[in-house]
Amino acid sequence: MDEWIYARRPRVYLDIELYRPRTRHGRAGFFSNKTRLVAASLGIEYSDTGREVKTWACMDEQAILDEINNALEKVLHGKRPRIVPLIGYNILALDIPFIVLRALQLNYGAAKSLQEKLLRKFIHIDLFQIALYAYHGDGLPSFKSFQDAVYLARGRNPPPKETGYLIHTLYERRECDKIIEYSRNEMNELINLYNLLVSGDNTSSKTLPREWLKLADIIK
Repeated sequence: MDEWIYARRPRVYLDIELYRPRTRHGRAGFFSNKTRLVAASLGIEYSDTGREVKTWACMDEQAILDEINNALEKVLHGKRPRIVPLIGYNILALDIPFIVLRALQLNYGAAKSLQEKLLRKFIHIDLFQIALYAYHGDGLPSFKSFQDAVYLARGRNPPPKETGYLIHTLYERRECDKIIEYSRNEMNELINLYNLLVSGDNTSSKTLPREWLKLADIIK
């Protein structure tokens, strides 16, 4: 079912999960060639009929890259507006550069095509960068702290943070169903957070930073 491809105003969301194996000095770095792409979720939200979340996990890494590449290809070649936003949390510093680098490390055949899509075919909306700007670089806001601030500012109770769903542990146990469940939940929380951030009259809020509100108005 690919009706989501033909959304009038699609918004695309990206989130990945990584496994960083233990080394003598702790966990491998995020961009180490030992770090594996364990799961990826792509959310497509469209004005006509809602949202669809696609999650790929516990597959060969090149197979996951294939799924991401194919899904983005469908979005970009559907009946779409000229600008499609790609939304995530820390996608500019982690998700996008990791996918691009990992594709090169694995000699992925469509690495250039995937890189072109991720870097040049979308307008990037990184909620992490918005949070950093709003707080003037005072610390590194986590997704949960950002989520709590937005929910409370909108007069909503923040969703509880799941515990026990550690990707490293789940991957080592090969609990693929739980990895997929975790990844899908994370994606739905990201979509809900973005929609809550840009909803309503931002100028009336007295708890969100002024700069944050201006940015929220811009990215509606």
